[in-house]
Amino acid sequence: MATNFRKVIINGLYLTQFVLRGVLLKALVFDKELRHKILARSIHISSRRILDALNIHVERHLAIDIEKLTDNYLIVSNHISFLDILIISSVMPVNFITSVEMKSHPLLGFMTRLGGSFYTERRSATGLPEEIATISDKLTSGFNICLFPEGTSHDGVDVKAFRSSLFESAVKSGKSIIPVCIKYTALNGEGLTKEDVKQIAWIDNQPFKENLKHILDADSIDVKVEFLRPVKNRNGGRRELCREAYSAINDCYSNFQ
Repeated sequence: MATNFRKVIINGLYLTQFVLRGVLLKALVFDKELRHKILARSIHISSRRILDALNIHVERHLAIDIEKLTDNYLIVSNHISFLDILIISSVMPVNFITSVEMKSHPLLGFMTRLGGSFYTERRSATGLPEEIATISDKLTSGFNICLFPEGTSHDGVDVKAFRSSLFESAVKSGKSIIPVCIKYTALNGEGLTKEDVKQIAWIDNQPFKENLKHILDADSIDVKVEFLRPVKNRNGGRRELCREAYSAINDCYSNFQ
């Protein structure tokens, strides 16, 4: 209980700093594109602190030198928990693509806006061309954009099939893709069972506060993340890019110990 209380207090302080930075930026920076890039850097700064305070041990593997990247990318990752956002952000500043349902959530909607997220309506195909055009425009404007092509978080038993539609934004913008593999490996110092994964994963329309309680109740969580070599945009089309990115992430996930 004392550990749980400590986590709440420390993360409350970090989140307060994050919120204050975000509110000030929204009030003082009127250029929307510049503001979104600064907001992404804000969550990048906060993420490692929050993960440390939650006692989440992240083992980072980088096949690329983040500091030496000279271009921006579309970043795609498998998706298990809301923690994935903090884990990816702890490595590099990115702007996430998330659903309009998330935007309407009273807490997460507020936090994702302060983190510089962009929103898509995944339940409707009619708005898809406009969404692809928007993401392509952001990539062309120099944003590192991250999306979860499985469409939703899940139990983490394997990597679910990717939806290829939003990969069209990489084709239109001419940007390459950085595949990212995330795998949770231990809970409270012990190897994960299927029941353990349910404590970490946000699945089956579970209320966020219930999932958050599971995370706070854990003594520690171990996770591995690997930023893989970029998938070059060779004009092969969105399905080919999707296939290559999925194959890279799935192979990495299967081989992570």
